[in-house]
Order: sequence, then structure tokens, then C-alpha cells
Amino acid sequence: MKTDFFTTGSGSTTPSTSPLIYTSQINQVGLSAPTEVVLENTLGLTLSWTRHNIGTFKATISPAVDWTKTSFYVGNQMVSSGGVSGSPSKLINTIENSSTEITIETMELLTGSSFDDMLQNTLLELKYYA
Repeated sequence: MKTDFFTTGSGSTTPSTSPLIYTSQINQVGLSAPTEVVLENTLGLTLSWTRHNIGTFKATISPAVDWTKTSFYVGNQMVSSGGVSGSPSKLINTIENSSTEITIETMELLTGSSFDDMLQNTLLELKYYA
């Protein structure tokens, strides 16, 4: 955990704890497993991706994550792609399976059908708060 200091109005310094962060951009094309470009990794995590089925992707996380102290976000959760008046037509769903695994599902909203090729420069972020 990184500790920063900020100055209060009285001139004294007070510690401020910042979260440890894992941030990456996820890409997935065709029948391939997702790939990542890691932007920041103060958590020291490694994610190994597999494609389990159309629109279903799993990441094995090492070391394990304590979800009770970690926020998890995947960007572009609702994606417009030919929807009526620009309304979202595709969904990215995330599931925290265990302390060492997450699943991302991509699907079309209207049909509920699973869909590949939706993860294009998609932000993934985990923040750990001690």
C-alpha cells in the first residue's frame, strides 16, 4: 500500500493511503483468448486469459485477490453497435468466480446471444484498499 502525505490547513502533515492498482486494456479477436496491455500494476498481479466459449472469457489471477477489499471494474459495459438511435445493443458482464478467477461474458442485449470481438481496448481495473 502506498502512503502519501497531504498538508492540512494548520500546516501539519497527515498520511493518506492510496489503493494498490492493476489496470489494463483487454482486446479479443475471433476465436482467440483475450490479450492485455498492462498500464499499471502496483498489485503485482498476473492474469492469464482463456476463451471458454463464444463470448465467455476467464482470467486466472495470481496471487489471489481479497474481494472484500478490492473494487473491480470493466469498462464499456454497455456498447452501442447498430442499436436503435444509438442505444446500447451489447453488454459486457463480469463475474468474480473466486479469489483466483474472474469471468467476462459478452452478449447482445436483444437476443441474449453470446458474442465475440467486443473487447477492444476495454479497460479492466482492480483497486485494493487495505
